[in-house]
Amino acid sequence: MATSSGSMVQPMPPFDPDNEIGTNLAPKRKIWIEDFQMYLVATGITDKERQRALLLYQAGARVREIFRQLSNTGDDLETAVAKLNEYFEPQKHRLYEVYKFRQAAQENNVSIDQYQTRLRSLAERCQFENMDFEIMLQIVLKGSSSRLRKQALRDPKMTLKDSLIAGRQIEMSNFQVADIEQKQLERQELNVLRKTRVNSLPKALVEIVAENGHTRRAIVLLVAKNAESVAR
Repeated sequence: MATSSGSMVQPMPPFDPDNEIGTNLAPKRKIWIEDFQMYLVATGITDKERQRALLLYQAGARVREIFRQLSNTGDDLETAVAKLNEYFEPQKHRLYEVYKFRQAAQENNVSIDQYQTRLRSLAERCQFENMDFEIMLQIVLKGSSSRLRKQALRDPKMTLKDSLIAGRQIEMSNFQVADIEQKQLERQELNVLRKTRVNSLPKALVEIVAENGHTRRAIVLLVAKNAESVAR
């Protein structure tokens, strides 16, 4: 469809209420409507009747079928959106949404910020009175850091912001400690390698392998391969 500036705007994908039977349609419908509002801005269409017609056209045949069964749908965009929202909203099941939120645990290699983003997305469907507190509680109970749990238990006034700051600090310190310990281990292996006499390989080759940071295990493999070639 052409805009007032003459550029082309690609059609939106239709909203299919039947593609995931048993799921909560209200959040999906909300996102689709928000995308449609941006689509209207991009197309430059301001006439309310045309906006309403475009809504039903872009939503797809299944939504139009549902819309025909609704009453008092008016002739403007706002009324049409309100009626569709009324239809899809009863399918929201708060108990099940809260259950999914409570089951969400922090997986390995997922940062506390990524975990918090996921929890906030789930919490938006739960109608919590204090969303930040529920997210903080979930991070403490289902997060992967026992240090953060201990810190939260020592500080009953901890907020979500406090828990995120503490979690980032713990993640950074864990990374730094792992990096230091890995380098120490590599140095220890290198020292052992230099003190170990490997008769099956030329001395120059051993030194080259050691200087490139390979461990003693790599030398052992080279020894085995060298022994096989000699036997042949």
